[in-house]
Amino acid sequence: MEFNVKIAIADTTVPSSKLPVIHELSKELNEFFTNKEFGKDVTKVEVGFIVTMARPGYEEWHKEKKPRYIEYKKTKSKLTGEIIETQKTLTYEIKLMGEALYYFTGSDDQRTKKELINQLIESLDRIRDTSKKTDFEFEKFRSTLIDFNLRR
Repeated sequence: MEFNVKIAIADTTVPSSKLPVIHELSKELNEFFTNKEFGKDVTKVEVGFIVTMARPGYEEWHKEKKPRYIEYKKTKSKLTGEIIETQKTLTYEIKLMGEALYYFTGSDDQRTKKELINQLIESLDRIRDTSKKTDFEFEKFRSTLIDFNLRR
């Protein structure tokens, strides 16, 4: 299985030094989840983090996208014209708020990764319903992610 995390939305208040932390975490997760299977329908999980400092009155601008299962989708990149195929992918977003946002922006890289992993684990209940509609071993996936967290 592939497991990727990325920045879905970030604003100028997010230190640019924190962006590589998400890339490193994505690489670590992908290596850990390689050669693991959780059913035949989901071969890739993508999680986008929304990292913005919400100003009063603008909280609704950056909403989390609901979990979505993509069996097959073909799109064309507007930038390069390249055809991009997406198959058997579970995707959703997590909006960092409050204490989680504080730890992301104001902590050392290890604490930042720890907080992102905690947010991933806490967010898993959001994909439970989506996983019921597919052949996806949700509990096994959850325990594997917790195991990844414990091994760090």
